[in-house]
Amino acid sequence: MTTASAQINVRLDANLKRTGDAALSSAGMTPSQAVRALWQLAASLADRPGALQDILSPDRARAEQHEREKAARRKLGLIDQGSQLFAIACRESGIDVPKAQSTGDEELKRNAYADRYGEEMSWLYE
Repeated sequence: MTTASAQINVRLDANLKRTGDAALSSAGMTPSQAVRALWQLAASLADRPGALQDILSPDRARAEQHEREKAARRKLGLIDQGSQLFAIACRESGIDVPKAQSTGDEELKRNAYADRYGEEMSWLYE
């Protein structure tokens, strides 16, 4: 039993066709083999269209990666800004910055109990 065939007609710039044919020939492929390989690749990535786009449009993928990195740098800059604002606020309030660093949940809970109940909760520290 033979499978049905389909034909594809594509319009290309003549220079692109010439250089592409030469590249395929030096790789040992015909244009038909290359098209079949491309369709096989597309079919194998049918459930991951983004991966296919990354392969076929690497400039787009690089641009998207650049945008992700730019957003990450922006977020890190905002974190640094927040840390600097925190340090300035502590200095202006007379708070020793190293002592103002965040503590763990358990230590915060013990401090809250101690502030509320005083010495009655000394068993928490043991």
